[in-house]
Amino acid sequence: MHEQPSLVVRRRGLPRWGLIVGSGALVAAVSWPVWQWMWREWMSNDYYSHGLLIAPVALYLAWRRVAAGRATQLALAGDNRGLLLLAASLGLYLYFLDDRAYYLAAVAGVGLLSGLVWTLAGWNGVRLWAFPLGYLLLMVPLARLLQCKSLRQEVL
Repeated sequence: MHEQPSLVVRRRGLPRWGLIVGSGALVAAVSWPVWQWMWREWMSNDYYSHGLLIAPVALYLAWRRVAAGRATQLALAGDNRGLLLLAASLGLYLYFLDDRAYYLAAVAGVGLLSGLVWTLAGWNGVRLWAFPLGYLLLMVPLARLLQCKSLRQEVL
């Protein structure tokens, strides 16, 4: 009988959900300054007030894909190549955070989350949750970026 892959796989005694929750908590802690900035932007600018709804909707869309059984149809296995995206996104995130370019740090944060998904769930996980991950970009207030004459002017 063919056994369906499960999201609850034990690796070296640590439940996979524990690894996912722990990694998510670490990303949330690292990205806290950007979340604070986005909250202020969402609350102070009516144009970006939709940003509050984006993360819960993206989470719901991701959960629907799991509940629909698509996750069990794919072999979700971690992939160390995701560490490359994770490291590059973390480097960009910290660089932009240091320069107080919070909107660019928020975009890098989406890359950070994508790298985390790739590392924990593999390329099939990225494909499975590509739309919810991309949808998260809609919560980033980009008015300052669009007002710049060049990206280099804003970053440097």
